[in-house]
Amino acid sequence: MKQYGFLIFIFIFISCGKMETSLTDNVKQMEIDVDDRRIFNYSQLFDTCFVIPLETRDNALVGEVKKVILVDKYLILLDNNTSKSIFIYDLDGKLRNIIDRQGEGPGEYIFPFAIYLSELGREVIVFDSKGLKAIFYTLEGEFVREVKLGQNGVFFDLFPMEGSFYLTGEDPANEKKILKEVNQDFELQKTIDTFSPDDIWMINGTKQKYIFEKAGGKGFYYMAWGAKRILEIVDNHIEQEIRFSFSRDGFQSKAGEPLTFGEYGTRMDAEETFALGDQIIDGKNFMFIDVHQNRFVKMALWDKATDKIHYISYLNNDMDGMITKMPGMFGFNFNSGYFITMMYPPDFNERAKKGIPESPYKDLLENIKLEDIDNPVLFVYTFKEYFDE
Repeated sequence: MKQYGFLIFIFIFISCGKMETSLTDNVKQMEIDVDDRRIFNYSQLFDTCFVIPLETRDNALVGEVKKVILVDKYLILLDNNTSKSIFIYDLDGKLRNIIDRQGEGPGEYIFPFAIYLSELGREVIVFDSKGLKAIFYTLEGEFVREVKLGQNGVFFDLFPMEGSFYLTGEDPANEKKILKEVNQDFELQKTIDTFSPDDIWMINGTKQKYIFEKAGGKGFYYMAWGAKRILEIVDNHIEQEIRFSFSRDGFQSKAGEPLTFGEYGTRMDAEETFALGDQIIDGKNFMFIDVHQNRFVKMALWDKATDKIHYISYLNNDMDGMITKMPGMFGFNFNSGYFITMMYPPDFNERAKKGIPESPYKDLLENIKLEDIDNPVLFVYTFKEYFDE
């Protein structure tokens, strides 16, 4: 799985404008009882599993998957470590297009740090962290436009909504985490103060994801690094703050005292403590929440219908049985309504040698033949509307 999903690069953009909103009085308190651990079956949470072996071609070898975007008929994968390419597949795993434009010219990137999908789902946005620009491509891989980023601000994540982009960043001078709305040219329109005095002021790093798609309705969720809460953002303001605590051994730090990534990891290990983690996956009526337990990544399940929250020991895969026990989320899955896992061919083949488990998917899985150098197999699980207790 993973340990801490932190990244250390920051993006630069235009940073002029004014602070217009602040924290809300609408606060929901949620305590995670870390001694009451639950085991959930996949079948309690998910309706269907789509098994998708990704087509392998000599010019399309996926190395390390950093992000998966699922939209309509397409899967969009980023491999920014090995091939430094973006792969576009259909839902049968057939390769449709590749974005592989390394270089320093127009429409080219030096390092594709992250990818996003435009609001209407028609363009892939690639952030070049070394060329300091955002590049827009069609789903056919054609270059549309690029935006050079300014030199006097930073951002870590992006979310397109209602003709704008929402960007995360920070105000180091005032030790604040902020959310910025920019227009299509990345010019600042509004700023939202997302920082609370009891948040950890983390320095020298950032995490993988801050802004998360909601499964239904307007807006999105925001979860900062070192925060103890998730913010629901609607119509340019904080609609609700969901604040989390632990029944015991919650991570503590002095308000306003800077803490480096290294210090945080060392203390998490030494103190055997719990903290809110890196990401969430939202469903219509329940949500998975990442939790750090020492050096391990676990998760909790928030039942929105009853406002109960369950600490998960692991998810038991009683649907296809390939990855039998899942203690946490894969770091590449930020899609609301879907729980996505993945097996690389050596792991898949090793499991197949032991015998494919009995399930409705057995025949399909037995017919998948892979060489160890082939591309991975994705398992896409769709959320139930309500989970079964």
